[in-house]
Amino acid sequence: MIEPYTVTLTSCARFDLLERTLASLLPRLEGPCERIIIGEDSGDCGVLEAIERFRSDAPPIHVLLNPRRLGICRNIDRIYAEVETEWIFHCEDDWEFYRSGFIHESFEVMQDDSISAVNLRDVAKYQSGYWSPVGDSYYVATDAVAGRFAGLHFNPGLRRMSDYRTVGPYGRLVSDAQEDDASLAYLSKGKRMALLKRPAVRHIRWKRHVSKPRNPSARISRNARKLFSWLGIGPPAPRTRRARWLSSRSKSK
Repeated sequence: MIEPYTVTLTSCARFDLLERTLASLLPRLEGPCERIIIGEDSGDCGVLEAIERFRSDAPPIHVLLNPRRLGICRNIDRIYAEVETEWIFHCEDDWEFYRSGFIHESFEVMQDDSISAVNLRDVAKYQSGYWSPVGDSYYVATDAVAGRFAGLHFNPGLRRMSDYRTVGPYGRLVSDAQEDDASLAYLSKGKRMALLKRPAVRHIRWKRHVSKPRNPSARISRNARKLFSWLGIGPPAPRTRRARWLSSRSKSK
């Protein structure tokens, strides 16, 4: 059974890719999709023109135009603050969907509360052993191989707002939070990602990466905390991501 859900989509000035993503996704949405929320992190109003041709054949589309770059985690936080359903189909602006049925299949997998999200990529795109088979329809991430990314990817997939409320907002997890920080937060709660055995999406970004927003003040603040900690006149310095991963592993055992 497909419950009401919201499509959330992160975008950053790659409007040709955004259009390809929407063109392939919208015809394949199933069930009660209540709304599509796009977080445009470039501040470029061109996103409004890019999505205009899709409005007539899609659920209501709402665009959040960030006045300054927030970065991936804080952009997601801003989008999720607008979500009113208990389910999210999360997406990014550089994917192409090539088959239908994955929404229904993902809801079936998410009946297992220990699953944080359902990934739709081809298992062949991952390192051998990254995924362990569970039944006939899906895999689950293997901690020993997936490591700190076993808990969550920001790739397209179904997920719960209730899980996000437990660990989020992502931007507050650590300074300059990234995808692996969100993943570690889910792993600390005993949740891991799943992958459908029948893939449904391919990456179309090629080499057009979105650079991280520059934040010199954050780097200065981080270095200052390290210095004060070393001098014994401040709180402990922020741990590295490797240290956070090891800590989460020890707590989960």
